[in-house]
Amino acid sequence: MGLIRLPSLLKLAVEDAKNRKQEFLPPGIAGITSVIDHYIDSVDGKLAVGLDFDPEANVVRRGLLALAELMVEQDSEWLTREEARRALDTIHSSRGFEKSLLNQLISEGLLREGKVPLGPGGQTCSSVHLSYQLLYDHLIAEYLIDQHIDADKPSKAFDEDGPLRQLVADEDACWRNRGVIEALSIQVPERLNLELFELAPHCAGFEPICDAFIESIIWRHPQACRRRETLDYIREQILPDPWACRRFLEALIFIAPNPEHPCNADFLHENLMEYELPDRDAFWSTFLHEQGMVEGPVRRLIMWAWSDKDRSSVSDEALRLWGTTLTWFLTTPHRFVRDGATRGLVSLFANSFHCSNKSLKPSHRSMIHTSPKGF
Repeated sequence: MGLIRLPSLLKLAVEDAKNRKQEFLPPGIAGITSVIDHYIDSVDGKLAVGLDFDPEANVVRRGLLALAELMVEQDSEWLTREEARRALDTIHSSRGFEKSLLNQLISEGLLREGKVPLGPGGQTCSSVHLSYQLLYDHLIAEYLIDQHIDADKPSKAFDEDGPLRQLVADEDACWRNRGVIEALSIQVPERLNLELFELAPHCAGFEPICDAFIESIIWRHPQACRRRETLDYIREQILPDPWACRRFLEALIFIAPNPEHPCNADFLHENLMEYELPDRDAFWSTFLHEQGMVEGPVRRLIMWAWSDKDRSSVSDEALRLWGTTLTWFLTTPHRFVRDGATRGLVSLFANSFHCSNKSLKPSHRSMIHTSPKGF
């Protein structure tokens, strides 16, 4: 489901499967970082044969990080062809261009060539870029974490005189560096078990930081989601802002059927059931009403439930979570959402009736719960 939302990630996953001669990604591959790492490893294995290097030497990853280092130093998203060639030759040298690491990475689609202007005279030079903005952002983030963030004192890098302060100096800086900030919002929790806003608390309320946090709930590895530690941030920075709250609820619905995610439908249910009916309707039912009129995760979850495609590969637990989410859709007066969820539940459990009782019972209890707590 996540790959469809991000076409470039889907492309990397498809290329990864082709390199490994597999039809599907293996179990355990979850989140952007895992997909990118798995893809780079597959290119490493493929080129190790053609270029005759040790597949355990991580030549491709080291080469890409060498390019990322130069791009950071030059504050640029591209390098001259000669700069890229020299950097990659230090990782793996070759006698001819055909077998050079530069040419092979271009052939594999990791790098692309281009022309950039040198000045007002119309002159240009040959340039080399990373083929995917997503890959660029995550390689830059990986390099910055490796080089500048001390695991013992991680926030020091974002102090006023720290090397990463310029990334988040103010809200305008956060907008300019949004792609790298989104990557950091994924990789910092995965690698340091902390949130980016914990390392740079001065920017916790900036819109790009809030938005990156919400997106990261979808794209980080599920094990890097610290529900308890982030609830205060959600209550203070996300829920009071109508736009951020809507984006947050969209993210929760997006991951709701995932049994491995700690913020799945059970998390949504546990929090919705804590609200009194009027308080819940004030944000949840109105949110569903808005979603019923636009293409988004609510309509998508309903339409997929309607689908007559084979669901034999979908686990009972995923079906239960899917059904729990659809049951919560019954609380809105919006006709398409309510009736669509009803039809979706019938379709979803037509051949899996044993899962329906587990999905329907919790939401019934939640509708009569009156404790004013919640997210």
